Formats: sequence, structure tokens, C-alpha cells
Amino acid sequence: MPKRPRSHILEKISRNRLYEAFTQVGWVVWDLQPDYGEDLLVRIFVANMATHYSFFVQAKSTDHIERYLDEDQKHITFPIDADHLEYWNQFWEPVILTVWDAKSDITYWEPIQKYLEKHGNSKRKKKSAYIDIPTDNILNEKGIKHIAGYTKLRYARFEREREGAETLIKLLEDELKTAIKYDAQRGTVVINKPDGELKIVYFGSTNQLLLDAKDWTDSGGDLNEIARDTIQNLYVIVKEYQETGQINIRDKNGNIMKTYETPEDWARDVREKLEAAEELKWSDI
Repeated sequence: MPKRPRSHILEKISRNRLYEAFTQVGWVVWDLQPDYGEDLLVRIFVANMATHYSFFVQAKSTDHIERYLDEDQKHITFPIDADHLEYWNQFWEPVILTVWDAKSDITYWEPIQKYLEKHGNSKRKKKSAYIDIPTDNILNEKGIKHIAGYTKLRYARFEREREGAETLIKLLEDELKTAIKYDAQRGTVVINKPDGELKIVYFGSTNQLLLDAKDWTDSGGDLNEIARDTIQNLYVIVKEYQETGQINIRDKNGNIMKTYETPEDWARDVREKLEAAEELKWSDI
């Protein structure tokens, strides 16, 4: 007689845990068949009203979570097909990796795009890659709120970029009297100076600039003033980086508060701080 594989049993139970967790807060869950890499599609509801926020889930499970724990016991390092990571990184919707531990009956989670934004695909080996899941990321009430916050934040970010990118570029070009290419996904500003010199500046806080500009104008402020201040600060940072080979963040008195060795380090730190603040802001479901 055919015997049902243990892996099939684990997969079924892990999906049941996900269904239970998400439906308890009023969200709708679809089982995706055929499976092209994403196991579930979840749509967020607020007070029984549908929203346009949704995310995919890649569900994994194991009987031996200890095999994937780092030495510090703070991260689960789980293998994922590298081609899938590249594919998911292009998704507008978040893709949440979940790992259900059969022994403890705990489900851990991590947004794949968020991990890739922070770390890149640095743990790739041949056709496999690895995602680090913090063991603090547990699918409980707090975890579900963070998933909601991250999903809303990701949608809001792309929506603001789409609506505001052209206006922002025009403002910068007018102020700098030069051509500007803004890459929202990579967080870069490419400046073609009149003398032919090409400058690439990593500008991770562009999205926050758009929010600040809206808030400022709504309160009677001058958008041009924001643009001038932003460009002036940007020029100071770029000039100092050219002269010293590092980025120094200073207070209003000129004292160095923090130093970054590369523009990538600076952009990553800014992005992580903004994400943490925005996720908290958007986590109320």
C-alpha cells in the first residue's frame, strides 16, 4: 500500500496553521494551485472591509528546526531556490517566507524582499540561496501586525514613487541645471553634470522626502524650500565623500554623529530606520 510521505503531512499542517492565523484576524486566504512557487495569497481586510493590500506566502516546514538555527540561536537560515528569489524580488506584493517548526508548533516568518533589500543575495550557492529568519519573527498577534505594516508600507512606497517621481526629478533638474536619472528600486540618483562628469549618489530617503514635501505644503510650507534644502544637504554629503572617501553625518553644529565607509552603507542604514518607523506607523490593523 502507498505510504503518505512525512513531508506531505508537514506541508498540510503548516498551511492549516497559516489559514488559522490569518482567518482569525478576518483576512482571506487562497490556496494557489497549481503551485508556481507561491503557496498562498492573502488579502488583508480591516473591520470586515476588503482592502487592496495583499501578499503571497511561501510555506515551509520541518521536524528538525535545529538544523537551520545559527550558533547564536537568533536566526533560522533556510534554503530557498535562488531563481525564485530573483523572481520574487520583482513582485509588487510582498512574498512572506514562513517556516513551521513541528516540534514547537511555532511558525517563523520573514518578508523575502525586505531581506534581499538589506542583504542582497549574499548567501547564494549554485542554484540555492539562504534566507535568515529572526527567531523573534513569530506568527502571533504581534507578528501579524508587523506583516500588515510591512505590506501597507511596501504598497505605499511604490504608490508614492509612481505618483511623485516625475515631479521630484523635474524639481532637481531645475535646481541643479542638469539632467537627472532617478532609479527608485535601486535608490540611486544619477547626475549628468554640465561638464560631462557623471555622479551616482545613493539616496535612500527619497520616499521620505516626498512625504515631508506633502506634509510641508499641506501646512502652508514652500515645496521649493524643501527642494533647495535637500539639494544643499546632498551636495555637502557628495562633496565630502569625494574629498574624504567616506560619508559623515553631522549635527547642526557640524559635529560628526556617524560615519559610513560607502554610500551603500549610508543608504542601507537610512532605509532600515525609515522601514522600522513606517512599519510601526502602518501596523495598526
